[in-house]
Amino acid sequence: MKIVLTGGPSAGKTALVSLIEKQFYNSLVSVPEAASILFRGGFPRRSESQQINHQQRAIYFVQVELEAMIAEENFGKSLLCDRGTLDGAAYWSGMPSDFFKSLNTTLEIEIKKYDYVIHLESPNGHYYDRSNPVRVEKPPEAHVLDSKIKEIWSTHPHRLIVHCHKDFGEKVKEVIDFVSSIIAIPPNHEAP
Repeated sequence: MKIVLTGGPSAGKTALVSLIEKQFYNSLVSVPEAASILFRGGFPRRSESQQINHQQRAIYFVQVELEAMIAEENFGKSLLCDRGTLDGAAYWSGMPSDFFKSLNTTLEIEIKKYDYVIHLESPNGHYYDRSNPVRVEKPPEAHVLDSKIKEIWSTHPHRLIVHCHKDFGEKVKEVIDFVSSIIAIPPNHEAP
């Protein structure tokens, strides 16, 4: 089973992936965010339209290979992906249809790659995390991206939207309860 945790910048995806993996370590493994791997590793980050699209193609292919590699290494475990291949369509400079054409795929193919989608909404400006150097978006940009990501995943038949809460603990509980119901396993009381 493959679950994607998506949403706008600074929604808490990466922190939540780590917490969920600790709660379900016997049955679930995480797939890290491809964009963070690339940008922290020195992949050029540009703001011109064509360069943005080169970045999104690179992120897409790294995501595909990460998911395949981690699935092979952890046969029988569910995957929890920090973003999915479809997220790049929201960051794409141009129409989403151009994103799919450029990658020789379709919205339908990408939707079918994931059994469940959990969308975390970006926080408002007051709670916006400015500590992650990979996050360059300001709160208004984050909300635009959040809306685009929400729209691009809107046809997925098994999607949960976790609304922005003032208390991150509420988000954590809602998502852990949802994952527990998906994989039909209660969370571990003690992580290793």
